[in-house]
Amino acid sequence: MKKLLSLALLALAFVQAEATDVTFDFTTRAGVQAMGLTAPGSDSYVLFSTPVTVDGVTVTPLTQAIRITNDDEGDQYLHLLSTAANGIQSFSIGVEDGYTIKAIKFKYTTPAQVDKIAFDSGTFEDEYWSEGNRYAEYCNWTGDTPTLTVSTIGAGQIPGTQKTYTLLIDNFVVTYEEATSTGVENINAGQEVKSVRYYNLSGQQSASPFDGVNIMVTELANGTRTATKVIK
Repeated sequence: MKKLLSLALLALAFVQAEATDVTFDFTTRAGVQAMGLTAPGSDSYVLFSTPVTVDGVTVTPLTQAIRITNDDEGDQYLHLLSTAANGIQSFSIGVEDGYTIKAIKFKYTTPAQVDKIAFDSGTFEDEYWSEGNRYAEYCNWTGDTPTLTVSTIGAGQIPGTQKTYTLLIDNFVVTYEEATSTGVENINAGQEVKSVRYYNLSGQQSASPFDGVNIMVTELANGTRTATKVIK
């Protein structure tokens, strides 16, 4: 009887720990089409400004439409712009009610002038620098939340040129599982707030929120930064 009970508990533990991996693939035309988008042709791009859902995971643009580029060499990326008109680009990743995101892994490239990507929770690791640019292959986020925001803040358009600072993401994998009550407090609970900045959709910064849509960037005493969409 004890042996049967032990086996039952072990089986239950495996069921509770079961996680689902969902891949958003921007590297091929087929990958983009699998997301329900029209894959771009050579040296072109497509925009999406409405949520895209793949296997229970939803990606929602929070600022301007996010674009998927296809350069003249046939390489595709999820492409977030940081221009003079819009210094911030961000999107949220969310899962269905009753589930929670446990991990995200993705590869990205961005010039040094674009600030480190900010998440609204969890941790961010495994970055490196090369020739003045920032890379991650792969960058790993871990946490426990039903929705999180990914954002970047750039230095804006280079004066006298058409060049803009960009963030390029090849693909990312979202791991989620059924939500459970653990009683574990938020890892940032009790941390002192060092600064709070608000950015509007034109990239302007203020200590107080603008009318309309804002991206609120909070920096804690431990160096952690969070980015949250705020509407005034």
